[in-house]
Amino acid sequence: MNTANLQLEGLLVALTHLIGVLQQKGLVSHDEIKDALTQAETAAMGQADRGGQLREANQQAILFPIRYLMEATSAAGTGKAFRTITAEIGRDKDDGTHV
Repeated sequence: MNTANLQLEGLLVALTHLIGVLQQKGLVSHDEIKDALTQAETAAMGQADRGGQLREANQQAILFPIRYLMEATSAAGTGKAFRTITAEIGRDKDDGTHV
C-alpha cells in the first residue's frame, strides 16, 4: 500500500477524533459540523472539476476525505472502522449516491 494512503488514513482518523472532542465539549454542534463539511464538499467539487481537466477518479479522490469525515462524524458512522466507512463511500459512489 502507498504510504501516502496510510498517512491520509491516520490524518482522517485523528481529525474524526478531534471533531468528536469538539462536539463533546459543546464547542460545535453536529449540525455545524455537517454544514461545514457540506460547504467544503461543494467548494471542492467546484475546484475538482477544473473545467474538465481532471478525470472522474481524480475528482472522487479529492472529495474522498470530506466524504469520509461526513460519514465518520455522523451518528451512523460513530465507532465504525476506517475500512468500513471507506467501503460505504465506494458503494455510494458506485450506486450514484455521491457522484
